Amino acid sequence: DTEIDPLILSHIDDRASANYSLGLIAETENDIQLAKSYYLRSLDADTGFIETNYRLAQIYHKENDFENAKKHYHQQEKLSTTTGDLLLGLASIYLSEEQYDKAEDYYREAIALEEFNVQAKLQYAKFLLTVRHSQNGYELMQEVSALNSDNKTDQTIGDIYFNTGLYKEAVSNYKKIKTP
Repeated sequence: DTEIDPLILSHIDDRASANYSLGLIAETENDIQLAKSYYLRSLDADTGFIETNYRLAQIYHKENDFENAKKHYHQQEKLSTTTGDLLLGLASIYLSEEQYDKAEDYYREAIALEEFNVQAKLQYAKFLLTVRHSQNGYELMQEVSALNSDNKTDQTIGDIYFNTGLYKEAVSNYKKIKTP
């Protein structure tokens, strides 16, 4: 997920690449502040380093620094093709900021972009159930469940049902989980 094609790296300033790599190492060692400093140095060397913007957006998002997260998500979007992960990140931020219409737009865009993105559909379904109080969320989860019956999906759907008070549906999904 965090690997970059060597052809892409070939045109990027070596300092940007080195600092990006050091940031990845620091992140895998769970030293998030050090990772952030390396990523910022990477952008100082090359503001167009797409993956650095994405990694910073994710870090800022986890720290609830939504303004910086949005800045880096939008920078990545401007420099590269839009991805489902990018759109879901923005949807999550706008949801946290209670800007529900913007959040919904990003969820819909993520699903339109990647029709088979299970996580996008499940996050949107949860949004529909918890924020919009819409039956469409329930129907979307049933659709995902019918097309993607695996333990992770069944667990996620069960958790969403449980957390929204739909206990009968949660039990039904938890029972689908296959034990090794």
